[in-house]
Amino acid sequence: MAISIPSLIGIVITASSSTSLLLNLFVLFILYRGGLLKPSKSNIYLLAFANITSNCIRAAVIAFYMGPSVILQTYLFSDRPTDIGNRIFSYIENATWNVDMLISAIIAIN
Repeated sequence: MAISIPSLIGIVITASSSTSLLLNLFVLFILYRGGLLKPSKSNIYLLAFANITSNCIRAAVIAFYMGPSVILQTYLFSDRPTDIGNRIFSYIENATWNVDMLISAIIAIN
């Protein structure tokens, strides 16, 4: 059985975003356990924590929704892109991207 190109792309997307999610969770654990989020530490750690949390949410959406959707070549919750499940995941993806852009601008100004 040969693997089709969309399935291969979906597998690569799922694997890379799953790896990204695990690495981001590891860094969040280090920030939390290392006490770097305390008020006595630099505020950049709090901004980094917010940015990495947003990245974790986006990586989870890509790993558990978009990757399998590419592999199956269909929407997971319905047949139309305008149904509520697909709209929710689309909103989450766009919201996390906007949060990342806002945090990047704040870090640059800081």
